[in-house]
Amino acid sequence: MTAYRAALEVYTREAAPDRWLFLQKQLQNTYVGLNDWEAVARVGFEVFGQGFDDNEVFSLTGSALHEKRYRFEDAYSLIRSWAGSHPDDISARADLVECSLTTGRFGDAVRLAPDLLAADGLGTSTKLAVQAQRVAALVGDGKRDEAPSGLATIKRMVSEEPSGFNVTWEFAGTRHFISNSPVFGSSRTQLLKLFDALEGKDRDTILAGIDQIDVTALAQ
Repeated sequence: MTAYRAALEVYTREAAPDRWLFLQKQLQNTYVGLNDWEAVARVGFEVFGQGFDDNEVFSLTGSALHEKRYRFEDAYSLIRSWAGSHPDDISARADLVECSLTTGRFGDAVRLAPDLLAADGLGTSTKLAVQAQRVAALVGDGKRDEAPSGLATIKRMVSEEPSGFNVTWEFAGTRHFISNSPVFGSSRTQLLKLFDALEGKDRDTILAGIDQIDVTALAQ
């Protein structure tokens, strides 16, 4: 760490911008290895504050804020800004759906999801994550009667995948928000079962988890 800081005193943003960015990225990755998520975010904000546009730094910073530190409003601000300036980044658009959910912008999450799900190039794993977040947002937005059809769509999508299929999305931030937000009430347990299911190791495990969801309780 000391070596990186010493190097940054030599390779400044003004004198050697490319080298400065390289060192900041190395420093950020070192903090990832140390599980120092506040430092990961701090480096990210420093990089963006200096006018750099780097996808790897964005990804690590967003993950640190949303999945590790549960700084949902900060994650939302970062991801909304990035998605606005990178409209073709469908991964960032998926992140924005999730951040809309975890900041209580349920109507926005419901509104943003359909166009994203229809976009070319969106993998099944991400589609399932967005579908699940949309189900949670419907519940949060008071449209619980629409949640069962969303759950049925998720089950159908999973059933069409090969036996070794699994979802690679990280749900720590979403699970934390659902666990602690009073808005979900009696639906909370069923929503958490949904995200537990999507973390299953393969298709059949995911489907078995989905079958444990009480659809009636989800819609109440």
